Amino acid sequence: MTKERTEAFIKWLDEELARNHLTDHQLAKLAKMSHSVFSRARKGFLPKWQACAKIASALHVNPVVVFIAAGLIPPTPDLDTEFERLKHIYGSTSPNYRKKIVKLAEIVVEEG
Repeated sequence: MTKERTEAFIKWLDEELARNHLTDHQLAKLAKMSHSVFSRARKGFLPKWQACAKIASALHVNPVVVFIAAGLIPPTPDLDTEFERLKHIYGSTSPNYRKKIVKLAEIVVEEG
């Protein structure tokens, strides 16, 4: 891994931690993984597939976003991470809540 890739992952991780008001330790607990994954990442050893999938699940984001951040798959220029987050949330909910999500989105669009 290049230094740039590591720095990009750490920047992404720090932004996600701030957005979710979490520390490395709290995320590790939520992801049911060792905190050492984050310590190693901060030293330049980025997480592998399984760890990234656990991070994605804990943060409620599409795993593709984490895989890209960790340099496991190449970045997609048109990837909208907020839309990917919304798709993941939508896909993780029951049909009843999906209807509520769509209704809320319609309200936001009408007001905007």
